[in-house]
Amino acid sequence: MPGVSLSRSVNNPCSVAAAIGCFAIAVLVFMIMPIYVGALADSYGFNSQQLGWLTSTELSGQVVAILLALYWIRRLSWRVIVAWSALVLMVCNLLSIYADGAYVLLLLIRGFAGFAVGCILAIGCSLLGDTAQADRNFGLLIGAEVFLQVIMFALLPRYIAVYGVDAIYSVLAASAVIALLLSALIPDQGGKHDHEHGGGKGKLRLPALGLFATALFFTGIMLVWSFIERLGIARGFGSAEIGEALSISGAVSLLGALLAAVLADRLGRVLPMLAGVVGILLSYWVLATQHSYLGFVFAVSLMAVFWNFWVPYQMGAVAAVDLGGHYTVLIPFAQSLGVAVGPAAAGRILTGDDFMPLIVYSVFFLVVCMALFLPLLRTTKSNTAARGAEYLESTR
Repeated sequence: MPGVSLSRSVNNPCSVAAAIGCFAIAVLVFMIMPIYVGALADSYGFNSQQLGWLTSTELSGQVVAILLALYWIRRLSWRVIVAWSALVLMVCNLLSIYADGAYVLLLLIRGFAGFAVGCILAIGCSLLGDTAQADRNFGLLIGAEVFLQVIMFALLPRYIAVYGVDAIYSVLAASAVIALLLSALIPDQGGKHDHEHGGGKGKLRLPALGLFATALFFTGIMLVWSFIERLGIARGFGSAEIGEALSISGAVSLLGALLAAVLADRLGRVLPMLAGVVGILLSYWVLATQHSYLGFVFAVSLMAVFWNFWVPYQMGAVAAVDLGGHYTVLIPFAQSLGVAVGPAAAGRILTGDDFMPLIVYSVFFLVVCMALFLPLLRTTKSNTAARGAEYLESTR
């Protein structure tokens, strides 16, 4: 392949597993954000504005780290960066317990924690994007994230009731120790990228298009998902019922990620991504037309399954057109941007208890996103085939 030469270490199963484990551990705080924010409020009495600043500071630290990674991602040792980031993450979570609700100190600590998370996410995306089976590995990554989320949602509340938010910080610190151990399996660098082919406006256009479409996708999906609890309340469902529905959707959403991992690129990317969009649109139709509780459970579960089925192919498509190996690192940034914009936009669109405008706007965003991905998908087929052939050549 003219753009990428894959090393054996990147495709080593242990390296892939370590990258998935470190990434899932790093992003855990955001996966359990609802109970984390609630625990902060209950433990320290922070108001909504304070809670918002805390979560925003952590996310901002992550964004800064990812943007800086554009400079160092192909220059510095991945193993060393992951090890130091995991160590910083462990210390920050232990210091968060020590802070004991001192707000300014906690803001500073969580900002550093977010920066450490961003470094790990940058390396995780780049490593998995460099592998010969990027779609499969991104599918396994999403599956690992959801699996940890389900486990944490099931176990943490009982400990939070006794120990408050310290229970969360203790789990995050212990998880960071696991990431520190896994860092020994991370290679120093990933695929060897040809900078001559990786640079230039022509080579930037497709990755930039993919990243923009990624941000649109997450903006669109969050228009509905961020207010799904409010929609349930408007239809007369109790908080416990809605919580049960979301727990079910989280558990079954594993199927989407695992299906993507099993299929990998056997069917290419166009058909799976079309199926993902159609599945989400079908969930919207159920949500709009079926007002029973079972209809609500089915709709949110369907949405979660196809959402998690879509994302691995989306990440794999961006990685496949990133011949220079510099822009895959921005995938978490694009996703986070959409996650941040979606709820804010939904708040402006929503009027009263009429949620149909949110669904309509979300459909528009998803359709535009799919249209923007089509030029990438025409290119990624040849890139992925060449990458796989070169990997086979390197293993002989």
